[in-house]
Amino acid sequence: MAENLFTDKEINQQRALLTHDKLLQWVMDAVFGRNDEAGPGVTFAVTVCAGGQVIGGQAVTFKAWIEGVKESFVAADSRQLADVLGRFGDIISDVAGRASADADERGLLSPGRQYLHFSEVHEGPLAGHEWVRVDLHKVEAWSFGYRGSN
Repeated sequence: MAENLFTDKEINQQRALLTHDKLLQWVMDAVFGRNDEAGPGVTFAVTVCAGGQVIGGQAVTFKAWIEGVKESFVAADSRQLADVLGRFGDIISDVAGRASADADERGLLSPGRQYLHFSEVHEGPLAGHEWVRVDLHKVEAWSFGYRGSN
């Protein structure tokens, strides 16, 4: 009888990771790097349909998103909240990096990205908003670009 390499919990976690379109996550990994190694100016134009709403804009890394949100709080004279958010972002990035490395080492799928981050939204009900994030598990459809992008 073959030895079971993974626990039932690990097998169920792997199944849960396959509940959304992995192609968008792979594109994000190719553009931004698996752990957001890309520089702060790296973006790509994308439109998604999430929860029945169309959202189109410039996708950015989690790190760029958290920095943008922090700067928004600083500009609004909320330095304390910006500092807390910065520490939170560092913790999330560290935990995600370790989870990804652990999954690689054990031959499992990476927990990967949970959210698509936008620096600016140009299309849909959130048009004009900055620093928006969308749950990848809620993305029903997507395409490169948005109306008005090159």
